[in-house]
Amino acid sequence: MLKNAMLLGCALFAVSLPAIAAEGKKPAKEPKIEFRPLNQEEVSTVKAWVSRSLKDSDSAKFILRDRVVSVNGEPEYIYCGLVNAKNSYGGYSGWVIFQSFIVKNKYERLIASTNIGQLPDMGAFGQIGKGQAQEKILFDMCVEKGYFNGDYINADLIDKKEQ
Repeated sequence: MLKNAMLLGCALFAVSLPAIAAEGKKPAKEPKIEFRPLNQEEVSTVKAWVSRSLKDSDSAKFILRDRVVSVNGEPEYIYCGLVNAKNSYGGYSGWVIFQSFIVKNKYERLIASTNIGQLPDMGAFGQIGKGQAQEKILFDMCVEKGYFNGDYINADLIDKKEQ
């Protein structure tokens, strides 16, 4: 009797397995993402806050694209872009991702708390800023928010994301 019950249980599990597998393969619903260009206040605020986090703020070069303002109708405060600046050796390290949290403070002034990605295998002197997150982690977070949709010049990160 116990043997028959076990066989029946195994058979039911085997029959339900394809249904479970098919359910797990449903395509994920694409989020509805709204973009708009950065306004002048946002551009100057982001550049100022990112520059404060760099070793050589005067050498900063930026690539700023449209801002994600909402994901599935929910407001979005994260902005992602690219910055290149001189490192401790005086040379440019290459484009690095930064992530800014753009909000108005209690005085209604725009602020952009920022984290600059850390380049792998560069050591402290090869970094351009004081960021604490690995660039790959920031890249993944930014992609989830709708940034870096394959058209960015940082091909190494895009290739790593596709693996």
